[in-house]
Amino acid sequence: MQQTFGPSWNKRRAAVEKAKITRERNNLLRTSTTGRLLLELERCVVTSTHRLDSRRFARFLKDLRYACQLADEAGVKNGWFKDYSGLSSVAFELSSGDVVFSKLDESLGNQSFWRKPIASDNSRVLAKAIEELLAQIIPRSSEGQTNPITSTTMGNSSKDASSRRSTRIATDVLVEVKGEDFAYAGETITVNLHGALVRIAAPLKVGDPLVVHVHRTGMAAPARIVFIDDEPSQFGIELETPCNIWGISIPPSDWFPSEPKAS
Repeated sequence: MQQTFGPSWNKRRAAVEKAKITRERNNLLRTSTTGRLLLELERCVVTSTHRLDSRRFARFLKDLRYACQLADEAGVKNGWFKDYSGLSSVAFELSSGDVVFSKLDESLGNQSFWRKPIASDNSRVLAKAIEELLAQIIPRSSEGQTNPITSTTMGNSSKDASSRRSTRIATDVLVEVKGEDFAYAGETITVNLHGALVRIAAPLKVGDPLVVHVHRTGMAAPARIVFIDDEPSQFGIELETPCNIWGISIPPSDWFPSEPKAS
């Protein structure tokens, strides 16, 4: 008798695989002071999204103090400043942007922040910083092999994995995806020759065919949705034909040229 597996089994399996990859990612990040800093900031960001009672807030401040200590050890600029309400805030300058925690009742860090920080989406800034650090830690896979930590967000099937042999690059590129009866604007999180991880507020489904239009280059290419992340509105797309439609002027050596269609 042929055994069948329902959606709930597939969902549990995906959750187990994601947990395993998250553990492997965290273990890699812990090998450097900068990685430990990013993990600590990630913890603080998650905590700050919840309602904090006095006990949890005290723990939150303790974690932030530790993050300041790690930042000093890693050579990452950080410090406190007074916000418009007169309360204190603390900021960390990452390569991907500033991570800012506001409305604190005490000044954290050893010194004031050296400039006015640029407040943005902490989760997004951290995700980019972690992506960049992992790209430095994990050596490029040999041809025909993929690393699950860097390839998970681009899809889960063996067919998809076998085709992802090009280096991923973290970059913001404005895009528009179009189908027969829809058109949605979005932006990339990471790109490679075979596709991208994109952020689009749209009800897309795995398998949906679409055309990706890149505003920067004026190029377009047919693609499909191959993965939906647990993060809100994040989708992995695979191009039908591998090509650099993203405008990466100096692509990695494992990218090869192809002729995209004009937009």
